[in-house]
Amino acid sequence: MEWGIGNFACLYAISFGDWWTELLVWSRSLQPAIEELIRAIVETIDQLLTGFSNLLGRHLQSLITLASF
Repeated sequence: MEWGIGNFACLYAISFGDWWTELLVWSRSLQPAIEELIRAIVETIDQLLTGFSNLLGRHLQSLITLASF
């Protein structure tokens, strides 16, 4: 069944079981893209945290001296 964008009347014309089946098929087709997006987000957060910890590690002594002054 082809649904146009914004054609919500079609949702009411089919039974809940058919709607649920269509939703599961659609979600399975998106699963690889969602996994890749999550992987990219996790890698970006990991890179940011690694960069921050490296920066903090290099300047930790200076920050402690500044804070104690």
